[in-house]
Amino acid sequence: MNYTEEGYIDLSLIGKDFRSAMQKGMLVPNDLCGPSYHGYWVYEGDSTYFLKIPNSYSLTKEETLKRIYTELLAEELATIVGLNVIETKVATLNKKKPSLAMISRSYLRDGYEPISGADIAMEYLTFLEKSQDPLTKQNLLFEYFEERTVDDLLHNSFKKYEYNSLEFIWASLLYHFRYSKNKLSQVSSIMQKLTKRYIFSFIMMQQDYHLKNWEVQENESSAFLSPMYDLDLGFKDKFDSRKNNSMRSYTDSFSSVYEDFERFYTSSSDEVKKEVEKQMSLLNPEAILKSMKIIEDKYPYVFPDELKEMVLNIQGAHFEELKSITKNYHL
Repeated sequence: MNYTEEGYIDLSLIGKDFRSAMQKGMLVPNDLCGPSYHGYWVYEGDSTYFLKIPNSYSLTKEETLKRIYTELLAEELATIVGLNVIETKVATLNKKKPSLAMISRSYLRDGYEPISGADIAMEYLTFLEKSQDPLTKQNLLFEYFEERTVDDLLHNSFKKYEYNSLEFIWASLLYHFRYSKNKLSQVSSIMQKLTKRYIFSFIMMQQDYHLKNWEVQENESSAFLSPMYDLDLGFKDKFDSRKNNSMRSYTDSFSSVYEDFERFYTSSSDEVKKEVEKQMSLLNPEAILKSMKIIEDKYPYVFPDELKEMVLNIQGAHFEELKSITKNYHL
């Protein structure tokens, strides 16, 4: 397997079939991908890779192409705005009967333990549930969400998106790093990067930026945010719903994702407003077309023109919504 070359990564080189590769320890299944993919760790020499194989029972061929294309395009665009992001390459599993998958180098760093945003939030949710407000005698979870148990909150379809918000993540990170000597600087650094990613994900119409799709790597003396990953659910034609904008800005309710973003933008500092305007300026139609050309050059005749046209049309309408929000509060 030559990961460094442009174009397809031929995974048939890791073994005659997956079973023999797993027996040799070159492939190890993982459950990090959700129902739409089969996930594997791929080991070759001293290198580790993460492999996502589309689940043919969950995704049609057209859906698979769109997801792979969206992942590649979002990664290209993330680098334009200076975000730390993984590099996905298209893998083919069988030369005789091509079957596409996605592979990327492992971003885990030796000497650090990863912890997902979901686990960081769960720590804080559990603390709130066990703590009591001295005045109302209610547990603090009830005061926060008007739910009495973590289980209620996790399984209430309307509530579970509320603790996936920048507002609640800030509080969760402060609790997670409560014993750290550098608590404020660590949390501020992570939140600054997460906020930039929230802006980017909203511009990309990313519906899947939830708590399990970002993580912190930490040891006793330091912590940092892992690179961005899992960007295959962007450019959604039905983006305007509470469910589609997985990471919100506030915990309380709103009528549309655009209302949430407007509240975020209008209440933010000048520095954050400038970041919004910078990303919108850089992620213009010309940049999207240029990134599409890069993908087309790497993988000619794979992604149909109809797919590119659909992305441009969806993104164009979305951009007009964003312009209408920011123009009234332009710095």
